[in-house]
Amino acid sequence: MTKMKTWLSALLVMQLALAIGLYWNTQNELQKNLPQPLIDIDWQALNHLVVGDSNHQVTLGKGSNGWLLTKQGNLPVMDGNTEVLLEKLKTLQTSWPVASTRASHDRFEVTEDKANRYVAFYQDDRLLGKLIVGSSPGLHKLHVRMDGEDNVYTVPLELVDMITSDQSWFDKSLLAAQSLESIQGADYSLQKIGEQWKLHTGTPQNDSGENPELNSGSVADIIYALQGLQVRKLVTELPDLSNSGYAQLAVKVAGKDKPLTYQFYQTKERCYVTRSDYDAMFSIGWSDYEKIAEMDIEKLTVQQQSSEEVSPGGTADATQS
Repeated sequence: MTKMKTWLSALLVMQLALAIGLYWNTQNELQKNLPQPLIDIDWQALNHLVVGDSNHQVTLGKGSNGWLLTKQGNLPVMDGNTEVLLEKLKTLQTSWPVASTRASHDRFEVTEDKANRYVAFYQDDRLLGKLIVGSSPGLHKLHVRMDGEDNVYTVPLELVDMITSDQSWFDKSLLAAQSLESIQGADYSLQKIGEQWKLHTGTPQNDSGENPELNSGSVADIIYALQGLQVRKLVTELPDLSNSGYAQLAVKVAGKDKPLTYQFYQTKERCYVTRSDYDAMFSIGWSDYEKIAEMDIEKLTVQQQSSEEVSPGGTADATQS
């Protein structure tokens, strides 16, 4: 009887040990399959980002005032674009893999040569991780894997989130001039004194020996055009400017030690502009070119006319003085 009790007790202990072992094994497996961050990198260290495909790539660097296109003369990136992309990537979870073998990578287009996109994360020149983006199983979803891993996941992401053209990334308002203090053209100088703009021409322009009356409409045109200047495209192939129209402006803005020099060009097809603080040329609209580059002393002043002769019917024949 005693031997039977001992044997039963030993059997019970073995069953308990087996149950505990199975429990912990199950818990470990469940922990492994819980959603985890797909891109497990040090996000605080990230300061360099490359978004690309088989033909193009965009290189972004983190500057003191935001993200920059480092391969395009450090042009500023449109405010919020990089942050939105990074926030989407940070929230991606592993979930259950749709495949977990290297042989499956070709089918889901997550190989180096078939990938539709890739996003590489760097701290300076040190690679922190690389996301490889493949085919789409449905609306707003993509197959992805991390470089160096075999598991393939389906995540809520779109190719449009990862544009590989510099044209779509840079800030189109980068040449807009706020807090204007003065504007120097070929034959005029506008200076802001208090809340009023004053015209300086160097020499008196009318018979009374005084500077002519300022045309407030024209002044507003050039100021608003400079403050709201939007470039259209970054010029990647320089146009033939040998017979183009040309104008240069020196613009002083608050907070800048030196004036910003704008150079405007006009061909039969397009209008272009450069600015002294960027090593790049941009195309702009005709309206902006007319309001800024074609501004001169004649348009900035009220033109006086005198009546030479009045007909009996009351019609005046006026000629410019």
